[in-house]
This record gives sequence, structure tokens and C-alpha cells, in this order.
Amino acid sequence: MPKMNPEIKALWVKALRSGDYAQTDGCLRNEHGYCCLGVLSDVCRPITGGEWAADKSGSNMFTMFSECSLLPVPVMNTAGLTEAHPLVLFDGQETPLAVINDKVRLPFTAIADLIEANL
Repeated sequence: MPKMNPEIKALWVKALRSGDYAQTDGCLRNEHGYCCLGVLSDVCRPITGGEWAADKSGSNMFTMFSECSLLPVPVMNTAGLTEAHPLVLFDGQETPLAVINDKVRLPFTAIADLIEANL
């Protein structure tokens, strides 16, 4: 698994542990909160110049760089990641963070631990 930019990683982990972000699933961000990848996208905004925009489909989702569920390429590049769905070791298997957030429903603090240990 590739190692991500250590400065961005530290900011992401800190944001996930901060309690400042409500957790949601199924998209980067919606009116209820953020998924873990949405938090990374938000943390990278000052560097990427990305802005959240209401999804044109009329849903309650927001997009960044026209993405509503995949990690945007400018965020991937800034973070030093090569996958739109970064993988971490979870229960002995490489598992996408989006699955851990959306299906397993681990809280952000536990996801931060996985990011720290794997990326």
C-alpha cells in the first residue's frame, strides 16, 4: 500500500478525531455530514482550491471537482494517494475506506487509527 503525504495524513487524522465533522455515508458530503473521504477532501480544500457545490441532480449531496462519491483527482494528488478508494488493512483484508465508513460504519476515531497504521 502506498504511503501518503505525511502532512496531509496528520491533518486528516486530526480532523477525523476533532469531533468537528458529523459522519454520513454514501457520498463525500451531504446535508447531514461527511464520509471519511469527504473529510480528506475538505482538509485539502486550501491546497486544491476545491469548493463544495450542491449536486445538480437535486439530491442532498455536495460535490467537489464534480465528484460526489469518489475521491477527486486533485485531492488524491495532494494527499499522495493513487486510489480513488484508498485501501487499508481491516480484519486481515485490504478494504476500501469507503466500505469501512459506509457498510461497517466504524466511527471516525477508529477510521483515523486505520489511516495512521496503514497509509
